[in-house]
Amino acid sequence: MGSGGLNPFELEELAAAYDRWYETPLGRFVEEREMGALEQAVAVLSREKPIVEVGAGTGRVAAWLAQRGFSVTAVEPAAAMRRYGERRTEGLPVQWVAAHAYMLPFSDNSQAALLFFATLEFIAEPQRALREALRILQPGGFLLVGMLHAQSPWAALYYWLGRRGELPWSQARFYTPEELEELMGMTAEACTEAVFCAPQACEPFEEADQAGRRAGNAPALVVLRWRKP
Repeated sequence: MGSGGLNPFELEELAAAYDRWYETPLGRFVEEREMGALEQAVAVLSREKPIVEVGAGTGRVAAWLAQRGFSVTAVEPAAAMRRYGERRTEGLPVQWVAAHAYMLPFSDNSQAALLFFATLEFIAEPQRALREALRILQPGGFLLVGMLHAQSPWAALYYWLGRRGELPWSQARFYTPEELEELMGMTAEACTEAVFCAPQACEPFEEADQAGRRAGNAPALVVLRWRKP
């Protein structure tokens, strides 16, 4: 999650609230489904080569990847987020780097894979961040983007919260997969989806998710994958 113009106290509060939500019953269900979609997307990646995660936040995704055999370079500009992430990933093959998505500290064509996960929504110039990601990727390297679908019930809730001035949603911008492909200038080679239930879903969540899919809800999360030419 990008830090935007938030002060350190606001970031500390957001980091704590973010982690607390994922410990709720609905949060655990959502995370399980999101990681299932990510697992499909990373299936083609070699575990012998590290993944750069840009906007690694509190390290939930970095830890998940590391626990599945990947080494991760976690890039996060906000010190409050990094502190959470460093504690979570202690003892795992995760290296934390303080850097911004516009200026990644890697040489051209040097990395095998790069991941944005719920990050581009909080970056003021997403196309600039995507160009920087492509700069550091090797030819044939993979760019993965986990994004909050702009047409999902979850994005509708976040839009509403943003209009009320609630952080971090007041600084967020959401995209459809088609809009992200336009920003990239390339069609994704793969797309996985997760979480069709509404944000107000009650248990059993599996049934709520199936009902949301039948109703035609857009997925809360989409993971797109590109291969650098």
